[in-house]
Amino acid sequence: MSGTSFTTEELLRSLRYAGGIDFYPQVFQVLLVIFWGIHMFFINLTIGNIISSLVNLWRGRRLPLAKKMVVSQLRTGIITLSLGIVFGVAPLLFTQTIYDELWYTANNLSAWIIVLFVPAIIFAYYAGYLFYLRKKQEPTVLNYFLYIVAIALIIYGAVAMHTFTYEGLFPDKWVDWYTDGGTTMRSDGWHIYAFNIPRFLTFIFLSFFITGLQHMTASWFFKNRTDLEQEVLAYRFRFGKRMALSFGILTLLSWLIYVTLDGWLMHPVIYVLTLFLVLIWLMTVRFARSPQSLWTPVLFALGFVFVEILSVEREAIRVLTLARFNHTIANYPVYFNVLGPILFFGTMVTLGTFLFYVLYGVYKAGRQTGVFDPETNPSSNTVSRGAARLTLILFALWQIAFWSIGLYAVMRS
Repeated sequence: MSGTSFTTEELLRSLRYAGGIDFYPQVFQVLLVIFWGIHMFFINLTIGNIISSLVNLWRGRRLPLAKKMVVSQLRTGIITLSLGIVFGVAPLLFTQTIYDELWYTANNLSAWIIVLFVPAIIFAYYAGYLFYLRKKQEPTVLNYFLYIVAIALIIYGAVAMHTFTYEGLFPDKWVDWYTDGGTTMRSDGWHIYAFNIPRFLTFIFLSFFITGLQHMTASWFFKNRTDLEQEVLAYRFRFGKRMALSFGILTLLSWLIYVTLDGWLMHPVIYVLTLFLVLIWLMTVRFARSPQSLWTPVLFALGFVFVEILSVEREAIRVLTLARFNHTIANYPVYFNVLGPILFFGTMVTLGTFLFYVLYGVYKAGRQTGVFDPETNPSSNTVSRGAARLTLILFALWQIAFWSIGLYAVMRS
């Protein structure tokens, strides 16, 4: 390594937080993979809906069915962007915890690129929401301008996150990047030192694959609604199927190009999981017949599995890369503290029951015409009341645990 007597292994070890962590790093790693997949799933729906709605807006000048999809796509894109941001906090915190040497180095190397991510996403959200508020108006220059701003800023956010993650995979080049090959100190934070186009495009193409499956599932979900136009639902199914099939191929091709060029294709983990991705796409081709088929929502669920598998492969590549430098999270110093994990997992369980209660009501309400009243349906009423009671009980226990742990920590300090 230029300009230093440190080996890459020593550099990584010296950058690791000396105070260690308070729980098993492997648990944080599993949670990182799961929550990154959930986060990416919602971001995929955001990118896919907002960009493809521009296509329907344009086609809507001559095709009324396409125009009628725009509002629904925008509404979905805005909601999923909010959910993507919420679920994106957890994987970033887990990354910061067990990969702090990668996290902080990448944040310093491309500081301004990363810092501008937050305002970019904020402005992207409001640009999309402003257009949504103008949904009843005919397309205007301002409408298209808001669209372009929202899309550009969301893509910028994707570029920033890709840069941050990918630069962390090259610890042997960090010093050369920062010192410009040992000649000077490059501390302005405006440089992108590593960018992999096939890897980046994989997750962009994936957005349209997942969004296509979502459109197909929406057609299935609303097929019994008498207050909705069946012609629009049929168009939505056809539009989603074409999107899913074509961008599914592009997703697989870009991923195969990436893992082949970087030398990971024949590694057993990457090879087996990639074959499973191919299987899911083939099932989409084989079983995506009509909105009436129960395979339609199943394929959407498999789309989520598809994203989670890519999350596993993404983490596997990071683990294999660090192994080249004899670096692993397994030897991260652990100073066990059970209180933090109790609060975290308790929060997850409490939130999970609350989300089930809300999503169950949304599901039942969306499947029928008119107002959904659980009390008119004995089974729905039983499930709703049971979920509500369990949520209240768990929330009360969570409050007790939260204040007790906080009081204990204050008294100890």
